[in-house]
Amino acid sequence: MFGLPKSTEEKKIIPKETFFGRVGAFSAMTTTQKTAFNEDVTQVAITNVVGPQRMPVAAGARVKGFYVARVTMKRKQFNPKNVETLLHRIGQKNILLALSYGDVVRFALKYDEHIVVSKDWVLAGEFRFSFSGLNLDDVWNGIVKQVAGGPWNEALSVAENLDIQEYIAKLQKEIANLEKKARSENQPARKLEFFNRKRDLESQFTEYQNGKSEHAQP
Repeated sequence: MFGLPKSTEEKKIIPKETFFGRVGAFSAMTTTQKTAFNEDVTQVAITNVVGPQRMPVAAGARVKGFYVARVTMKRKQFNPKNVETLLHRIGQKNILLALSYGDVVRFALKYDEHIVVSKDWVLAGEFRFSFSGLNLDDVWNGIVKQVAGGPWNEALSVAENLDIQEYIAKLQKEIANLEKKARSENQPARKLEFFNRKRDLESQFTEYQNGKSEHAQP
């Protein structure tokens, strides 16, 4: 599956009820949270276990192994909060979620405090990850990069790149909000203020998209 060797394949369904109770530092889900979760998720199943015993790659200093789980989704327009909840409650630091809907899939994972979800749906039967590196740290970092997509600066750490991507997403949201405000504003001075702020943010957005900035703004 997704380019992983057959030796890593596993088949273990995790009952959804497993995620409803208290898990680690997370308290039991409320009725509202359970309802929201059930509106998106049909089934969670471990499909691959990756480690030195399953494929010829050494353990890393950070990553000794990782899991892949197929999450059968009920809709394409899922609530991102439910994916975040699953990543927090599934009980594995390094796990790749394949969010499956029909014959297409998106991917999600957690890297430290970052929640990373791929932007586009791809055909599940055709998609293959590219695996490279001397150990599982390299392999996992490569997966994080592929799930996150661009832009990506190889001179920076994975966490720094993810910081930048989060800042880009924040800029996009602010730009859209300012554009909406500018359209609805009747006072010329305020409209110009919104326009100028939007132009400044668009300039920052282009700079980060082109990989010219090395650090995200606070």
